[in-house]
Amino acid sequence: MKSPLALISFVAAATLLSCGGDESKFLSVKSNDIELEPQGVLAFPRRVDRRGHSEPRVVKIKNSGEEQPLKVSNFYLEGDLQPCDFVTANIGPYDPVPEPLASTCMFAITERPSLPLSIVATETIDLKIIYRQLDGIEPIPAYLIVESDVREVTKNPMRLEITVEGGAPEINVDRDVVTFVHGVAGEGVVVVLNNGSAPLEVQAPTLNVLTPQPMGPTGEIEAEFTIDADDEFPWSIEENEGKNLYVRYTPKDDVRDTAELIFQSNDPTRSALSVRLTSAPVTAALHVMPSPVVFTLDRGQLAKTIPLVLQNAGLRTINIFDVRALPSTDYTPEGQTQISIRPGETTDVLSVVYRPRTAEGSDAELLISTDADNATNQLITVPLVRSAMTLPGRLAVDNLAFALNGVPLGGTGQETVRLSNVGGATLSITEIVFSTADDGDLAPESDPEFTFMSGAAPVVLEPGASHSVTVSFARGAEDRNDHFAAMIIRSEGAARPEVVYFTSAAPAAQ
Repeated sequence: MKSPLALISFVAAATLLSCGGDESKFLSVKSNDIELEPQGVLAFPRRVDRRGHSEPRVVKIKNSGEEQPLKVSNFYLEGDLQPCDFVTANIGPYDPVPEPLASTCMFAITERPSLPLSIVATETIDLKIIYRQLDGIEPIPAYLIVESDVREVTKNPMRLEITVEGGAPEINVDRDVVTFVHGVAGEGVVVVLNNGSAPLEVQAPTLNVLTPQPMGPTGEIEAEFTIDADDEFPWSIEENEGKNLYVRYTPKDDVRDTAELIFQSNDPTRSALSVRLTSAPVTAALHVMPSPVVFTLDRGQLAKTIPLVLQNAGLRTINIFDVRALPSTDYTPEGQTQISIRPGETTDVLSVVYRPRTAEGSDAELLISTDADNATNQLITVPLVRSAMTLPGRLAVDNLAFALNGVPLGGTGQETVRLSNVGGATLSITEIVFSTADDGDLAPESDPEFTFMSGAAPVVLEPGASHSVTVSFARGAEDRNDHFAAMIIRSEGAARPEVVYFTSAAPAAQ
């Protein structure tokens, strides 16, 4: 009978022989391994959007081994959340969630690759998970389960805890700017909101008047802006509730007036929030990109989806009430069609799908119903075409609003506007001017502090060509007013001139 040591030597030798006698192959490690990112816990903030959803969070599944592919057979949310795979349920990111999922899926998988997976060494694949705020239900931890062929017991299956961070207040207001008519007394209301999940404590706001105030007969300052509230400060505002602050404007001279309200609160991420008060024009332009939207199908391609970027190039919130395609035979808007976009924000929550019903296809128009200042009868029209060459000459502006807010007292600033012909024929731009008192249907009268430096002359653009116009702004040494200008661009064949807005906010009080 062989001794145990001899038996071990025999097995080792047999193993070497089975490897072709190549000791290096025997000693090399051919392995796969699994790693999740984040490790241990995926934590969502409590803040959600208007639909009650968080921003999607990405979970990365990585083959951290050296040589062998990692085979993932399944991943799912554990227990009662296992049906909350919106990919399997065919629920898009902006689709309504049907019952019973709407009442049970506090967490859900919204994007993932198909199963099973084979992940080569050092490769990473992504899946996305969202948190959904369910009315009256406090978040409890959940788990993402990932099953693979990794042999290590502690890593198969892998478990990733999913939690929601503790409650926190979030201060917000219903408007960023309160606008008054120049020279006319008026009143406005600012609603201070708590969009968080813990009580919001708000201190009495500070009113900073940025423009000189008139002097009374006895030499005292006569305040043109005053504030009042229903409740005494400090305020305590519960979750999803708000309180009103009243702003009164009583002009006592012919000077344009500007002020700012500063709210201090216990919001951990935004302790100070500013609201502007002004009797200067306040505009907001909706910039849709691309425009036109060109759908070129590859051979054999049956449909194409193009996302749109919507930008609020202005100083107040823009509301979009509806989006539709006419005719709607071949084009379908997808995503959110009722949106509020705050000043300076950009959103990509809207797409257009082109699925031609006939071999030749068709063109259409996307009609966006909005309160933006650059809308005609509350509509912005975006061409949906198979080829831009089918369009006549069409003007596109790289930006519809410019804010020269960094100009100090006594300083100057400038901005350059790029005009392009995105159509398939010659475009004749006949006039580039600042608005006057006669342009009331387009824009208020422009302030003389804005002037053209170059490019403000008629020009003819070939398809694909562009032209630049440079505008300068000069602020006086004692000038703390908000200023406004509108550049009006008229071109042949356009139903309405294009308007580009320029503003310069008063420097903050020192």
